[in-house]
Amino acid sequence: MNNVLIKMNSSVYTRFKNSISEGIRFISFNALFATLLALIMTFFFELSTPYLKGSTTEMLPPLGFVIGTLIFSIFLQSLGLLLLNELNHRSPLGLTIWRISSILFLIAYGIIPIVAGVVNLEAGIVINILHLSVGLPAILKLNHFIEK
Repeated sequence: MNNVLIKMNSSVYTRFKNSISEGIRFISFNALFATLLALIMTFFFELSTPYLKGSTTEMLPPLGFVIGTLIFSIFLQSLGLLLLNELNHRSPLGLTIWRISSILFLIAYGIIPIVAGVVNLEAGIVINILHLSVGLPAILKLNHFIEK
């Protein structure tokens, strides 16, 4: 039993638990900022939201889009922190690899839905603004919350 507990001290779970406990304020603030931005863009400026799954005419309800922004920004930043932790633990170039892959993800995830017709141009711009508002601060600041 002691061997299992000793191995857990250096496990993925422990590293992630330590990082998330230090980074939860930043992740929460960043997610709340993106949610506020989504609220302003969809309710006050009445910009389009993405299409409902399987539809090319019906849009997501604005409130659902705003709630989804909060949930997914917390989830994806936490996942990014887990990935950064593991890359940093396994490679001396972990931070560089993570930043490059994050930037490529933001570019691909910003362009592909518009080109594929999953979203109209207005909704694509809204999504890209939200991705950048969450992604860029995360790329720049999440590395402060990992174990060195």
